Amino acid sequence: EVVYSVIPRPANLGAVTSSIIGIHPNFENYQLEALQKLGVKWSRVMSPSAFFRWSRVEPTQGNFIWYDQEVQRASVYGMTILGTLGTNNYWPTWADNNGLPNLDYWESFVENMVNHYKPYVKYWEIWNEPIYNFTSQFYASMSIRAANAIHRADPEAKIVGFGGVYDYNWILSSIGYMGTNWKNYLDYISTHLYPGGEGNALAFKTNIIDQYNIEVWNTETGMWDTGFYKGSNSNFITVGEAIW
Repeated sequence: EVVYSVIPRPANLGAVTSSIIGIHPNFENYQLEALQKLGVKWSRVMSPSAFFRWSRVEPTQGNFIWYDQEVQRASVYGMTILGTLGTNNYWPTWADNNGLPNLDYWESFVENMVNHYKPYVKYWEIWNEPIYNFTSQFYASMSIRAANAIHRADPEAKIVGFGGVYDYNWILSSIGYMGTNWKNYLDYISTHLYPGGEGNALAFKTNIIDQYNIEVWNTETGMWDTGFYKGSNSNFITVGEAIW
């Protein structure tokens, strides 16, 4: 069995930052070539390409591993990078401070990353899904420190705050800790909405987009694949929900 599609040629094979279509690629040439032909214009660099993951790129303090060749490859194929700085509890052991990342070390890490990659990366997302590891108050401090570092290293850079938090109340709490000038520390807010999260999408529109006139980006999503043998053609009863 072969499944295929015929896709219209994109009107523009170069970068188009107004596009809403992105992916998490591996940064292999063959894959990027196919994605360019599909019209995919954004690459969120978090996973599987962990080029900006703190514990991976600064395994010992002050010693960085750079992925210049891979990062530069994105522009060749007309893709704009959204660089996600940090995820889960993957900060290096030398930067740990009683179970939390040391914010002095964090700020230095962010400034070094942005300064190095500023010719190629202009959009930075502050931590992936911080709601699972930090309080809203700690994340507010983390965001302020990161924003200050980014602005010093590259005043042209744009900041995507909250790294995919699904709970708008958590976001509003963190905004409160940032203070009245919170928009100085971010340009966009990101969330992660998967199928079944339509109510969350409406809540974000009502409580954040409409209230604060700020864009909310969905930087991670997907569709659960139940497969042929649990689908409508199955010869046995489907039990439970899709994969997850």
